[in-house]
Amino acid sequence: MATQTYKPPKHLSKDAAAFFSGGVAEYEFEPHHIILLTKA
Repeated sequence: MATQTYKPPKHLSKDAAAFFSGGVAEYEFEPHHIILLTKA
């Protein structure tokens, strides 16, 4: 599976964006999980 880079949503605070980026960098998510994480 190819690695894809996801940017944090623009509405997140600096800390929340760092949390998002750290989570998607460290763990392998299915695309639908990224959508859920983005909407949360």
